[in-house]
Amino acid sequence: MQKPTFRDPQTAFEDAIRAGRLSRDPRSPIFAGHYMYMGTWGKRDTFKHRLTRRYLPDVPSRAADALVCVGIFLGTLGLVLPALVAL
Repeated sequence: MQKPTFRDPQTAFEDAIRAGRLSRDPRSPIFAGHYMYMGTWGKRDTFKHRLTRRYLPDVPSRAADALVCVGIFLGTLGLVLPALVAL
């Protein structure tokens, strides 16, 4: 099983913000301040939400905002999102 590598967390966050995976906006559901850097698997940086402990989907920008909102809402209802729908 592959193990994660760890790089400078600040650089990982900046790269994720630049790619649209995380946001600098505190009102956004993908606000970087809500996430912890968990390491890099292959070439993919992983981030986990501080409260929900769910990993950030590997989807950029507005699509990630919508997926995180839907995921958190459905998660609070105990439901699972079976498939991703094109936004």
